[in-house]
Amino acid sequence: MSEIKNHSKAYWTCQILGWGIYGLLNTVFLSAFQTITAQALGITVFGSVQLLLWTHLLRTIFKKRHWVTLPLWKLFIRVLIADLVIAIISQSIQIFGYLYIDDTLTIEQFRWKLYGIQILNTNFILWIWSLLYVVFHLFDITKRGEREKWELQTAVQEAELMALKAQINPHFLFNSLNNIRALVIENPARARDMISKLSELFRYALQVSNTRSVLLKEELAIVKNYLQLEATQLEDRLRYRFDIAPETRQVEIPPMAIQTLVENAIRHGIAQHPDGGEISIRTTLQQTAMVVCIVNTGQMKNNATPDGIGLQNTRERLRLLFGNTAQLTVENTSQNQVCAKFQVPLTGQQI
Repeated sequence: MSEIKNHSKAYWTCQILGWGIYGLLNTVFLSAFQTITAQALGITVFGSVQLLLWTHLLRTIFKKRHWVTLPLWKLFIRVLIADLVIAIISQSIQIFGYLYIDDTLTIEQFRWKLYGIQILNTNFILWIWSLLYVVFHLFDITKRGEREKWELQTAVQEAELMALKAQINPHFLFNSLNNIRALVIENPARARDMISKLSELFRYALQVSNTRSVLLKEELAIVKNYLQLEATQLEDRLRYRFDIAPETRQVEIPPMAIQTLVENAIRHGIAQHPDGGEISIRTTLQQTAMVVCIVNTGQMKNNATPDGIGLQNTRERLRLLFGNTAQLTVENTSQNQVCAKFQVPLTGQQI
């Protein structure tokens, strides 16, 4: 918010200062050829004020129509037309003032050639204004992109640290290895399978540590491994099911996003109940977005904060990857159910 205020303050400072200097130079130029009357001075000031207002209108159009993001030739045509129209209107108003208000110019003295020169001069000034505006915003967009890239790298590094932390989580690792040790005698084939899944989970955490996004199907594969490892410990207390829309499997999401939510659901929901519970992972495709829901047995207490480090990190990475169109919420949906839900926008090829 403070950045927007600073931009607005800088904009109005430049506008007032720039058009003030323009009006002053016009007055000096006129004084070289005629005596400056109060009316002539008023019309000159009015000319600067109206150009300030016209360029403010032009700025509004720039922002609402996103002209700065257009291809160069499209931007050129739009600026060419807009600047010319503004120059014609503003100079027509100016000439009208000289003819009928100031009386320093008569119909007989009026020359179309002079009128055309005035339009070209104003058009040239407006082109300078447009060029400065576009250059400033391109610079601002580049700077903002670099800042967001840096923030994303920071978030990825935090995710990497979390992944590494998960890898050496003594509780999870200790229980997994103990369960595998028991299975080595009782069920060697299953023990080998559990070791493979544990290995794949660790390998995935390492591989995605520097990755901005992964396909949903890749994340789901590792989530299944994780759930099977947790089921070895929790046994019948953990039940889970997947309801995945086939068309969502190629959508990109931040790595470890679903795994983090599932881990939270087990730690704060299922594991807290003597009888355990169920986790349901669903994905649906809407018109322009994919929605992911992780519903688990449990109840989030009123005074509990849903924004742990994992959720904060996931929410931040969603924001950096997809902007404000990506959302993550955690809420009670019934007396014995909690739902963590996030949505990501679809790219042009996915819509």
